[in-house]
Amino acid sequence: MFRSLSECWLNGWCSRRPHSASKWAMTCFVQTMRRQLNKHGIRVGQVSPGPVISALLADWPEENLRKAEQNGSLIEPKEVADAVMYMLTRPRNVTIRDMVVLPTNFDI
Repeated sequence: MFRSLSECWLNGWCSRRPHSASKWAMTCFVQTMRRQLNKHGIRVGQVSPGPVISALLADWPEENLRKAEQNGSLIEPKEVADAVMYMLTRPRNVTIRDMVVLPTNFDI
């Protein structure tokens, strides 16, 4: 079982406090689920991607989106999917609790 969450919970952006707080709350929820479900052989992990090229960026100004793509500040959905597959294909005795996937040129 895994949960996808943005990386906002890592930094508490001042301009997006409610958003960051809700992400931190979900992180706590996922960690609690992991502790409770582990005894039943269910692994629980979380992947937290940075900015992903998706419909969520539809409200970005076109020029900002183009610049972000050009300078390597965005990642493709497939890159997040690859991280999830890595998490899910570890041996049963291994749980990757948290994985943060960021574009190389994205500074949190």
